[in-house]
Amino acid sequence: MVDFDSIVELTWCINEKSRPWKYWHIFASIDEIKMSIHEVPFRKIGRDANGMADSLAKSGCFRSQMFFVDW
Repeated sequence: MVDFDSIVELTWCINEKSRPWKYWHIFASIDEIKMSIHEVPFRKIGRDANGMADSLAKSGCFRSQMFFVDW
């Protein structure tokens, strides 16, 4: 399940026609993952209910390099 606190980004993942062109490479990767998993539910969730994702998103805005986590 993929949770979003922004209806705009949620719409971009669901509706291909609404996507900004400058992010095509990101959405191409998302679409590949969706096809390999076959069923990826997307849902809108409030920021207060998704505190960890909100914190990571905010801290990522100020980083010069991305970090990766390997499970």
